[in-house]
Amino acid sequence: GTLYLFHNGTGPPPPDAKFVVPTLRTLVNISGTQWNPVTNVTHSGITFTATRYTYLDPHFVPSAGDWALDRNGAVFVQGTENVVFDNCTFDRLDGNAVMISGYNRNATVQNSDLSYLGGNAIAAMGYTNETRTDPGRPGVILANHPQAGVDGTDGEHPRYTTVTGCTARE
Repeated sequence: GTLYLFHNGTGPPPPDAKFVVPTLRTLVNISGTQWNPVTNVTHSGITFTATRYTYLDPHFVPSAGDWALDRNGAVFVQGTENVVFDNCTFDRLDGNAVMISGYNRNATVQNSDLSYLGGNAIAAMGYTNETRTDPGRPGVILANHPQAGVDGTDGEHPRYTTVTGCTARE
């Protein structure tokens, strides 16, 4: 087939213009568990760009309320301790830039620029004990479901997360 590109601007596109078709939703996945966390990882001065849209991916309702969030991100961290993103650029991502999911302790995003995002700049979302199992934690059986209801006492949520010196725009 033929793909037609109609430049949205005055005059022809610049001769060095690039056409990018993103296919990945996650560029960096740092995943461990509460019992075997990934520790002391630092990314500094990296540019993250061009992820696919996630608008129609499964969403989770974290507070049993009237809003939902997709548990995806160009950078996805779960089961970590002391993970740092410093002086990074998150640009033109069609979903969340950073998802801090489940068990995380002392995650830091600092001195970074986040722009032209299709979702949240930085989101932190834990798990609750409301169901027997959770797709985000394969093999984990929750002993006190459903009696616990929306219960975050098992530690499967981010704590001591720091976001400082960042800009989020457009």
